[in-house]
Amino acid sequence: MDALSQLRVLLKNNGLDPDSYDEEYLNLLIETAKSDYIAARNYPKSYTEQHIQEELEKYQLFIVKKAFEAGSRTGQPFTTTVTENGTSRTFEKLDDLPKGVFPFVNPV
Repeated sequence: MDALSQLRVLLKNNGLDPDSYDEEYLNLLIETAKSDYIAARNYPKSYTEQHIQEELEKYQLFIVKKAFEAGSRTGQPFTTTVTENGTSRTFEKLDDLPKGVFPFVNPV
């Protein structure tokens, strides 16, 4: 299943209508999550584009989840705590990488 389809399933399973979201917006969320993952991973120059794509495929569900979390915060950027009409929201920092996957370190 491709990332867009996975994101649509996540939306639906969380009580949201996936058809109410613009496909371009959903793709932007996915691409942003991929870019964030790549930046956090800090690949060495020896990593080929093929290596990177293989890893992105391996962690596609993590990336989709990150896209979903980012999209669910729409309209509430950088919110850490909000209380309004009895509803309280606190957002955690989104993980940049899955647990057990670490950025590469370049020696000085």
